[in-house]
Amino acid sequence: MKALLVDDDIVSRMALIDLLSVYGIFELVEAEDGEAAWALLDADRINRALADVADAVGRQLDRVKALASSGAPDLTGAMA
Repeated sequence: MKALLVDDDIVSRMALIDLLSVYGIFELVEAEDGEAAWALLDADRINRALADVADAVGRQLDRVKALASSGAPDLTGAMA
């Protein structure tokens, strides 16, 4: 199962990757902004998305919602 982690702050992104990788539940894929996240969502099977909505990434949520409603398999999201 793949999870996409999106945050423009590299320190936060790396800390979350370290924290989540301990559990070994997901294959983690990272993006630094909404455009990179959209490209990854469009090109790969992503099952979970975690995004920082307090920055520019949050402006891309409509795209993620559109992808989820278009029949993308098992895409759920968590935003902080």
